[in-house]
Amino acid sequence: MSIKVLLADDMDSFNRHFSRMLEKENDIEVVGAAQSGREAVILTKLLCPDVILMDIQMETDWAGIEASAQILKEQPKVKIIVFTIHDDSETIINAYEAGVVDYILKTASPEEVIGAIRDAMNFDDTQKKVNRVVKDEMVKLRKERDSFMYCVNLISRLSASELETLKLLCDGKKYREIADARFVSESTVRVMVNKITKKLSGESIRSIVKQMNENGIAKMLDRIQ
Repeated sequence: MSIKVLLADDMDSFNRHFSRMLEKENDIEVVGAAQSGREAVILTKLLCPDVILMDIQMETDWAGIEASAQILKEQPKVKIIVFTIHDDSETIINAYEAGVVDYILKTASPEEVIGAIRDAMNFDDTQKKVNRVVKDEMVKLRKERDSFMYCVNLISRLSASELETLKLLCDGKKYREIADARFVSESTVRVMVNKITKKLSGESIRSIVKQMNENGIAKMLDRIQ
């Protein structure tokens, strides 16, 4: 039985190119071509493909990922492979979170594309677990990156004295302990804390410290200074 493939790219030349390429394979049948994420959703319902080659950037930058999520919600057995220009982690994370089984670069060779299609049909529970591990690791890396950038942003707003005070607060120190450690009065510490809250979110210092500790930002301060 042939593998039924739906192509989805807003460039007609791309769809024609891959259609000609795939139709040379005895075990692959191109059943249709969509030129937008919305059209891909509709054609999937009508044509019931086994595999979809989905471009990410179509009518919007994330149209392919959004369409993939909608298709897989309604037809979870469909295997979706996304095409992307750049293999950046943000794109890959979002694609895996949508439920795609694989991604390939638009510069991939015909052999790589055909191999990905055949592999998608053999996608089993073990591979799902691997994908989930990869996705979770990428999400973790993204959170660490976002925390790092947030921390850098904090440093750019705070003076050295304010940053040192915030570090001590994150360590659980009381105002009196901070005053003793920094050889200043307790009132000076309170003034410093007031400046910190105004420069940051405007929330209470307790809330700021809680967020920094929960997100692992407080632990990063020593490394960044």
